[in-house]
Amino acid sequence: MSEQPNPTPSSSLEDSAAEELRLARDTNAVMHSMYRMIRISFWTKLIFWALVIILPVVFIGPIVKTLQSFVPVVQVGGQTVPVFGLPQVHELEKSLHVYTPSQGAEPVPQ
Repeated sequence: MSEQPNPTPSSSLEDSAAEELRLARDTNAVMHSMYRMIRISFWTKLIFWALVIILPVVFIGPIVKTLQSFVPVVQVGGQTVPVFGLPQVHELEKSLHVYTPSQGAEPVPQ
């Protein structure tokens, strides 16, 4: 049988150190990749939510201001309050006079 030479202790130590260095470099590359993805994810989320919050204000705000001229306004305690699609006070009073609880949905002649 042929004998294999025993590796010298320094050779084994150098191989072990080289393997440790390779693993450390590989781990370092993985960690840098993770940190890079965390930074990209943070900025992407920040920009996304900024757009979600700011764009409606920028685009819908002027549309709402334009539509406010068509919305009926009621004076309440000296303040002007817009009534978005709600019935006016005179319409509510008219409906109270027209429909009474005792008669159900029967209109009362005026």
